[in-house]
Amino acid sequence: MTVLSAAVILNESGDTRGASIGFTRLGFEVQVISEGVLLLTAEASVFEKGFGTGITVDEAGPRVLSGGKETRQLPPDALPETLRHQVAEIEFEAPPDFGPTDF
Repeated sequence: MTVLSAAVILNESGDTRGASIGFTRLGFEVQVISEGVLLLTAEASVFEKGFGTGITVDEAGPRVLSGGKETRQLPPDALPETLRHQVAEIEFEAPPDFGPTDF
């Protein structure tokens, strides 16, 4: 079980409540970070189903294949129409960078 998180930036801050409800219906745990910004958390399979794409997860963090390149940005194309129009950007969180460990 791989649990992932992604930040969502909405086009309009007034869409926060509706988008939160929409993502919850898709199976995501949703936290409102601020008006217009959400944090989605769910197992990788929920992200794959909700966004209609495969996800690669390794030490570099979660990524999807888009246009022949790996990226942290999730494509909104498979989202229900209302959500698709509310979303400006969705991106997986990068793994923590603790710097060099060989002092």
